[in-house]
Amino acid sequence: VRSLSSFRIEGDISSALKINSILGININSYSERVFWPNQGMGLYYNEEAHNVSKELSNKLNSIYNDNYISYTKQFNSVHDVSAVIGAKWQKSTVEEEWGISMNSPEDDSYSLLGTGATHLRMNGGISDRWNWMLSYASLAYAFKDKYLVNLNISGDISSRIGDEADV
Repeated sequence: VRSLSSFRIEGDISSALKINSILGININSYSERVFWPNQGMGLYYNEEAHNVSKELSNKLNSIYNDNYISYTKQFNSVHDVSAVIGAKWQKSTVEEEWGISMNSPEDDSYSLLGTGATHLRMNGGISDRWNWMLSYASLAYAFKDKYLVNLNISGDISSRIGDEADV
């Protein structure tokens, strides 16, 4: 299942000054099952298993937001000025679980993870979350659409960098 949606709100403060906000949501979830049969195949996992059942479940959820104010103005029909200032942020979580079962009954059909040899079962997973934020500004000037000057600056922070990072 995957759902990706975004919403945008725009507003005019004046003819030259505008405010915008974009909100995005990403929901991604999937699971899969794999079976390696024993018929016509060699042994697996260092020749310990004659068949293998695997399952994986994965979920990723994100929320994204971009808020900015823009200004655009022309002066005396020769000077064009535009400026943007804003901030973006994102919050994400991921969860993954997996399991492997070996040497289930030899009927060459997918078997549940609990049907394999107890000493040849493995499972694991991860759970993680992180946040990110960016502030930015841009200034552009054009003289007679011939001479252009652009200035840009941005800086971001993340919960995945720094001394206290949760990596």
